Amino acid sequence: MARGYVMCGYMDDTGSVWKLPVNGDYALDSSRGWVGPAPTATPPVPRLWRPRYVVGIDDQGRRVNARVATLAAPLWTGAATAFYVISNDGVAHTATVIRHVGERRR
Repeated sequence: MARGYVMCGYMDDTGSVWKLPVNGDYALDSSRGWVGPAPTATPPVPRLWRPRYVVGIDDQGRRVNARVATLAAPLWTGAATAFYVISNDGVAHTATVIRHVGERRR
């Protein structure tokens, strides 16, 4: 598995592209829609913005979140109904999507 962070492209609801640090493990998950690394000239996501994400319940019964890079990503469209998260001990857990939360700008 990958480790560290990758600066990936995040497409907001208006179609503008920003760069955002993404865990290297999650950047490889195609259902989240990440494309990376983002070109160096890409501006970072503004500080007070909250990117869109899905909420899920993992196989341990915990509530977990996953940021989603584009409106066309399978996790956002509903084509994918589960995602994985990596716990502190390095074990991947599968989570089932229970809610979609849109991006928020301030």
